[in-house]
Amino acid sequence: MSLRDGPVIVVSLILAPLAKVVESVAAPATGGPDLLLVLAVCVGWLCDPWHATPAGFALGLVEDLVVARCLGSRAIPLAIAALLAGSLKSILSPESLSSKMLAALAGSTVADYATWGILAAKGIRIVPLYFVRSIWMPSALWAAFLVGPMHFALMRLAAWAGSVLPPLSGKGREAVL
Repeated sequence: MSLRDGPVIVVSLILAPLAKVVESVAAPATGGPDLLLVLAVCVGWLCDPWHATPAGFALGLVEDLVVARCLGSRAIPLAIAALLAGSLKSILSPESLSSKMLAALAGSTVADYATWGILAAKGIRIVPLYFVRSIWMPSALWAAFLVGPMHFALMRLAAWAGSVLPPLSGKGREAVL
């Protein structure tokens, strides 16, 4: 794990419950933003895909526990979304906002359809037309809209946390785990 990955993951896990509370209070139940999905995409964009995947899983587990839904119904999809964003970063322009928006759209699509499939496998049926109109489309649009500000905030908070944390080893700040 690099010096950059650790603070990004720690800050995202600290922000996760707060983001879920803000989302639950300030946004409508359907058609509102999925802040943890956007956070998972941002973690995937900022970190190595192999470190972002377990972080995305942890973010989804936070959502599963806070919302009290089927355990794993969001943990697995958010892990996939983080992995997808981290993988897309290597083939898209890492500094481009449009690339981040494309990763957010792709991550949202994969995560929402994976959640739909997991819930269907557990016997929870969602009507396809309702899913597309009320869940997937608003989620994808919110993700594309919010990925820029969330990426900026996460990057700044992680940089601050990295400067405050003690060195990882006796070798100084350039050490890598």
